[in-house]
Order: sequence, then C-alpha cells, then structure tokens
Amino acid sequence: GRWKETHQLHFLMAALRDCGDLLQSGGVMHSQYTKFLMDALEGELVEPLCREIETDLRLRIHSAQIAQLQRINPVKEGVRDLSTFVGMRPLRVLNDTVDIKAKVTQYLDETFYNLTAVATNDWKTYGEMRNLAQARYGLRLTETYLPVGTLEQGLDVLE
Repeated sequence: GRWKETHQLHFLMAALRDCGDLLQSGGVMHSQYTKFLMDALEGELVEPLCREIETDLRLRIHSAQIAQLQRINPVKEGVRDLSTFVGMRPLRVLNDTVDIKAKVTQYLDETFYNLTAVATNDWKTYGEMRNLAQARYGLRLTETYLPVGTLEQGLDVLE
C-alpha cells in the first residue's frame, strides 16, 4: 500500500498547508513546521524511493548479465510502479516546492558518478543503468565523462 495512489500526496500536502496557514508565516513555529514536513517527506518518501529505483535498476541490469541471479517474479512478488512518483508534478510543501523527479535524478547522478569514479572498470554497467533509467522512468541522467581506464592501464592524464 505504500507505493500506491500517488495523486493523494497532493491532497495531503494541501491539508498540511492549511495547518501551516494557521501558524504565523516567518515565525519560529512556522519554520519548525516547514522543517518537520521537509524532513518527513525526504525521509519517508524521497530517500526510500531513490533506493528502490536504484535497486530496481541494479537488479534488472545484473539479472541480464548474471545467469545465476534469481529473476523477479511479478506474479508472486507484485509489481510496484515507481514511475508514477517520478512522473507526478512537483509537490507544494507550504511555501516550498519539492520536485521528486529532480531529487531522484540528482541521487542517481551522484551515486553513479561516485561509484564509477571508485571502480572505473564498472563504467559500462553504470552507463547501462543510466540508459535504463531513461527508458523505464524517463530520467535524464548526466554522463560521467570519466576516463574509462586507470593509470595502471597506461592512461596518460596529461595527454
């Protein structure tokens, strides 16, 4: 039930905005309420969603590459349509706006860049995950533009 009916998030945010209207704008209570809502949205929706999408991309790429990896059975385990979250319009949280798609894109960009920088031999896997993120979720991720080799392989960074 956690990943269903994303359209209701806009109604929830509208109700929470009504509560915020009762607090003095610019006051301490209003800023604490805003921080509470933003932290809750980040911790309960954005972070878990980012991890779920990353996991989905990893499983799909690695299940195609590794024959022994157990395939996901959508009949047994059900299918979560996470694309509804990245496809929805930005949420209005009091006076701020939270763009879920932009947050997921930034998370995946940072994750894939950092992991490619650490293990340059996996650059192709992360490139495939980037392409899958575009096809599956409509996310346009940034190319890393890191060298596809290491100094031990003879790459001369001065050339």
